[in-house]
Amino acid sequence: MSDQDAITVRGAYDAYARQDMPAVLATMDPGITWFCPEELPFGGHFAGVAEVVGYLQTMVSAFDSIEVTADRVLSAGPDRVVVEGRSSVVLDGASLEIGFVDMVTMRDGKIVNLREYQDTGKLLRLLERTTVH
Repeated sequence: MSDQDAITVRGAYDAYARQDMPAVLATMDPGITWFCPEELPFGGHFAGVAEVVGYLQTMVSAFDSIEVTADRVLSAGPDRVVVEGRSSVVLDGASLEIGFVDMVTMRDGKIVNLREYQDTGKLLRLLERTTVH
């Protein structure tokens, strides 16, 4: 089952990269929970598809552009998938690439929980530098 879960998660990240939100949403359980580090201005804990979509829209709107690349998607047990990747962002002409690791919990072939781990310090410095002129 975990190999199929890894394939599903890989598909979600690939769909996000193509900006195919219906395909991304199709991988989510209606009761999904998502955590983005709270020190980020768009971070927090989000419950349900509507809140997750709101978070994604807010996060994307914080940058001039953002590209998320899943470099490795690994099965980590019967219901866990680990994603190692990088986000490339541009804001006010400044660009930054940060690595991330996401821990994904699956149930019945759907994403039920996603927890983001990333270098928030680098990202916060970019956000502060570009918003304080």
